[in-house]
Amino acid sequence: MNEIIKAANFPMQPNKSQTLAGKSLLLFLNYGEGATVENPKWGLVGGQRNSPLSMSGDEIDGSDKASGGWGESLQGTKSWSIEQEGVYKVNNEMLDALKYAFVNDIAVHIMRLDKYGNAVKGFANITEFSDDNPHDDVATVTMTLSGIGKPEFVTNEPDLCCTCWCCCYFTAE
Repeated sequence: MNEIIKAANFPMQPNKSQTLAGKSLLLFLNYGEGATVENPKWGLVGGQRNSPLSMSGDEIDGSDKASGGWGESLQGTKSWSIEQEGVYKVNNEMLDALKYAFVNDIAVHIMRLDKYGNAVKGFANITEFSDDNPHDDVATVTMTLSGIGKPEFVTNEPDLCCTCWCCCYFTAE
């Protein structure tokens, strides 16, 4: 048995509906010389622990006297945000770029991607950027990325080629 052991030699699970581990979702920033929406340069934001997506709609009261005593709510203006929480990583270019964007009022192009190629993308303003540095734990960074306009939901996002561990992480071998 001289064969190299690799993921491709295992049979695929027939049930495509499966639970996704939180570690399989990563946040990326489109940043770098020549980066555009059409030709992005996605870089992994270092130190990630959690990046929940939140979407909401304002509630509009559509109730009237003929409602039989029951209220009626309509959906108003929608918004979205990602609350990024992570361990502070020294000299992480993407984290440094996000802090620069916050200080200088620059909207950023972000993507939260899972290992199956499903992503949410969009432009966002950083409306909160803070750190915590307890004497008995690691330093952490928390930021709120408040979406501008409608987020884009993408399936089959191409594999990322970059110099971080994400490429190895997202491949099956």
